[in-house]
Amino acid sequence: MPDLPRFQDWPDDVGPRLPREVQSLYSQGYQGIIEDPEEAQRLDNVTAYTTWADAAPEFGTAGTGRGGLYRPWLCATKHAPEIWPGPPQTRGDCVSRSTAAACAVSMFAEIEAGEPDEVTGLVEHYEPVPFPEEGVIASEVIYGARGHSGEGASCDRLARFVSVECGIMLRKEYELEGYGSLDLRKYDADIGFHMPPPLPPRVICDEAGSHRVRDVTRIEDVEQARDALANGYGISCCSNYGFGNRRDRFGVARRSGHWMHAMAWIGVNDDADDPACLVHGHPLFLVLNSWGRNWIKGDRYHDQPAGSFWITPRVARGMLARGGAFAFSSVDGFPRKELPDYGATDVI
Repeated sequence: MPDLPRFQDWPDDVGPRLPREVQSLYSQGYQGIIEDPEEAQRLDNVTAYTTWADAAPEFGTAGTGRGGLYRPWLCATKHAPEIWPGPPQTRGDCVSRSTAAACAVSMFAEIEAGEPDEVTGLVEHYEPVPFPEEGVIASEVIYGARGHSGEGASCDRLARFVSVECGIMLRKEYELEGYGSLDLRKYDADIGFHMPPPLPPRVICDEAGSHRVRDVTRIEDVEQARDALANGYGISCCSNYGFGNRRDRFGVARRSGHWMHAMAWIGVNDDADDPACLVHGHPLFLVLNSWGRNWIKGDRYHDQPAGSFWITPRVARGMLARGGAFAFSSVDGFPRKELPDYGATDVI
């Protein structure tokens, strides 16, 4: 097997790349994710629940996703119909894109649940952004926290950034005292790429801190991933699994090649009687890529958005085995949520 380039070898020429060039770089082995055991330990040292298994007994979530179809991404679609899949990635910023998408699932699921925050007593609401098709949550500020001047990021580091060090910012224009205008209305990876390491300027972190993700926890296996998504918690997963650019009649893509890449998991199907599960097994997980709507073709199932694909349980286990998957909460902990039952639909 040929040696793959190290993340430092990502092309350093100025400016973003075309979507097809980004995809080619991942296929060639350039790394968008940086595995850093020290960052993993730093995250584990500050999280209230190191793994989903640690939180499940307190909140009664173990096994709650068994046997059902759960589509929390539709909580976001209800409020921002154009949100998925977002614009195609133009740099090695997949970890920030995946983190932002997972946080959006959690945020909108909390909005739909309509339950008061356990700390503030306030009910979450959606503040519309001018261009929701750009993603609602700005990934650029998250990418600016990667801690170095090149491409790629540690999944653990960015999970800590949104939950402990700073937080998230919506896609709008900000006027920040002592800084000036920060226009995040449209995706521009250069904004995050050119923020000086190790973290974005303090005034930006202060603003992001007003929307801090309350908790983040590591997902270890498919049962934990299933239960997290069933309760409305989006997942960011970093792995070395690549996929083909065709979906089958059930929206499933086959594993193909290797990408050092992060993608969001936004839904789960554990219905043993569903035709897709009868063919592929269960649970099936819906994965949202950050390469736009046209990188993959084929059928879509259960209203999955463009640019996404379902994966089989065997593939999911392999992706989770690397230890780079996280569920994000926008409340104090990971309680069960009663989400709307959107029901199953035919292939569209």
